[in-house]
Amino acid sequence: MRLSEISEPGFYDLPAAVYHSDPFKGGTLSQSATKVLLDEGGPAKYRAQQDLPREEKNEWDLGTAAHALILGKGEEQLVVHEYEDYRKKEAREVRDAAYEAGKTPLKPQEWEATKALADAVPDHIRQLFNGGVAEQAMFWRHTTGQQLRGQMDYWVPGSYIADLKTINDSSMRAIESDVWRFCYYYQAAWYRRGVHALTGDWLPYFIVFVEKKAPFLSRVVEVSDDYLAVGEAHMDKALAIHAECTATGEWPGHSDTVHQLLPPPWAANAVADATIAALEDLIGETNE
Repeated sequence: MRLSEISEPGFYDLPAAVYHSDPFKGGTLSQSATKVLLDEGGPAKYRAQQDLPREEKNEWDLGTAAHALILGKGEEQLVVHEYEDYRKKEAREVRDAAYEAGKTPLKPQEWEATKALADAVPDHIRQLFNGGVAEQAMFWRHTTGQQLRGQMDYWVPGSYIADLKTINDSSMRAIESDVWRFCYYYQAAWYRRGVHALTGDWLPYFIVFVEKKAPFLSRVVEVSDDYLAVGEAHMDKALAIHAECTATGEWPGHSDTVHQLLPPPWAANAVADATIAALEDLIGETNE
């Protein structure tokens, strides 16, 4: 259900379910929805997603629970039940009722794992989540006139923005891959612009990565100015695409062009290596 309760830009303390319902009068754009506009066929995908209900996924539940325990907000929205799995009808009913109420269902083993994960975060990282505001929603008007929204994991006014991510592998190689793959740099640019629009501050943006399995290794990275510039450029492009599609009423998918499929460079190199090897064998046989 959509709740149209907010009509003025600013910061708001909202439950996640209310935030995701987009309570701003007239509607807003979020970073999670608009980033798909940058994909191939993105406008068509974006338009289709607007007609679909918000999807709940079990793999998101542990991340939601970890946020609640580490950030210190939202634990009352966690529903720890007695069922080990969802094969029984009554277990599925408990799970679905929690989702319907905007809460997060957790199996006993998931709850224990989440507590262990939260307890493993070292003090020097926990300090990032002190002295500020957790799960802060904001609504602002972009310079193009588009209304935008965002919900920061943690914001210390005048100091920094911190984001919390659970991850399978906290090596820098894996982090670099995930930041690009899941467009975390885009999210960073989006939230920084929101805070700047409402306060005038350009703040550093930190991402805390915590592994999902023992020993629950964690590390902090700061999104560089160069990466933020990429995020801002992509944000401008996505908003421009949205504005154009809204104006024309057309949300295109793939073009009608037939594209020629070429082998990747490594495949071409493999063919060349095989050809050279075959010629060398042939020359060798000829010289014998």
